[in-house]
Amino acid sequence: MVRPLLAACTVAALLPPVLQGQSRPDEVRFHVGTATFFEARQHVTAGGAYRLYFGKRGWGIEPEFSAMFVPDHTDNMAALSVVKDLSRPTAKRVWYMLMGGGMNYQTGRTRSSRPYWGALAWGLGMKARVGRRWYVAPQVRIGVEPNFRFSVFLGRRMGKAGQ
Repeated sequence: MVRPLLAACTVAALLPPVLQGQSRPDEVRFHVGTATFFEARQHVTAGGAYRLYFGKRGWGIEPEFSAMFVPDHTDNMAALSVVKDLSRPTAKRVWYMLMGGGMNYQTGRTRSSRPYWGALAWGLGMKARVGRRWYVAPQVRIGVEPNFRFSVFLGRRMGKAGQ
């Protein structure tokens, strides 16, 4: 798990500054998808996030809430990720990577004896424009609790419509 993370960080650090030197508007994002835990069935996920960019190099932070459902319980996760865009913000497709952590809380009939636990994840995604402000972003994450997650985000840029 450490090698892919180091490789992605190296690629992001070596990208030419010209690709990174434009400001980015904040984004509101909603997602649906699936998550896998080693000891549990496949979960259906839904949630939302707010991506706040700082500086002009494509770095941002993203607080997020996700609910992961199976018939007998729900895993609720609050997380904070650090995000790095890997291409110009004006591109039709913007690749990005993220890494973060958070806390899960389980509710429902089969709640475990340990209802709270931590979560860590690393992922890659790609935002594809579908309008001046809107985009669709498939994303894959690997980590600990959940171990694998695939989501599709619908996002909206909050800045000027032309960005």
